[in-house]
Amino acid sequence: MEKDMIITNYSHFVFKLKVLRNIKILNRKEIKKKLGISFPDSVKCVGFLSDNTIINTGDKPWKKETGLLSIWNIGMMKPTDETTVIFPYNKGDEKVLGEIVKDDYFGEHVPKGRLKITDKAVLFKGDARHTSKIGLSPLRAKNIFGSYDAKNKVLTIIKYSKPKGDTDYVNSLMKIQEFPYRGDAVNSYNDGEAPGNKPGNLYELESSSPAAKLTPGESLSHIHQTYHFIGSEKELSKISKKLLGVSINKLQKR
Repeated sequence: MEKDMIITNYSHFVFKLKVLRNIKILNRKEIKKKLGISFPDSVKCVGFLSDNTIINTGDKPWKKETGLLSIWNIGMMKPTDETTVIFPYNKGDEKVLGEIVKDDYFGEHVPKGRLKITDKAVLFKGDARHTSKIGLSPLRAKNIFGSYDAKNKVLTIIKYSKPKGDTDYVNSLMKIQEFPYRGDAVNSYNDGEAPGNKPGNLYELESSSPAAKLTPGESLSHIHQTYHFIGSEKELSKISKKLLGVSINKLQKR
């Protein structure tokens, strides 16, 4: 799929670009290879990837001073009262890496009991019962995260392309930005009741590319992979432990 676009931002800079998107369904062998795991035939799985590219087709370079675009992939998932979003994170001093998680996207922090930070991961409810959103910066985020639906025994894994050393990400807070390129690499949105909001019965698993500083003719690509596994808690826990560093068994006891 491809589309030519013209976008004018808040700073009145005009972006001319071509957007390319390729969707690929992955077979069982490809899933194992891309994730570097093995699992028995008793575990059902489906996997697909979205390969996205933007090309600067204009005659002007895209600069931080006039605003930048990025590629933003959003997976909308079906919630349950027993769904937990799981973000492994890079440990380290907050003075160096910043806060572990941003949770005030809508002006208020996520209520206690809906968000937990362990020594392994950030855990967030995906139940579509409270409008909220969290995010991890490129310094904190790993290139993999996911969620677990304990009710239906479904483990979801998201893996995405995350270039090393690039920390300029578009800040998607809905206000005029003091630091517009201190955005998040990964996010999760939980739908729910809020003033003026009709719940959509979903939660989201999102990844973003770095901000695209492109000269004319230059391109930027971002790959977002989605995997769903259904099986016994024992087998899914092995996959979760391997990929996310979190055991599902312990997750249910939190």
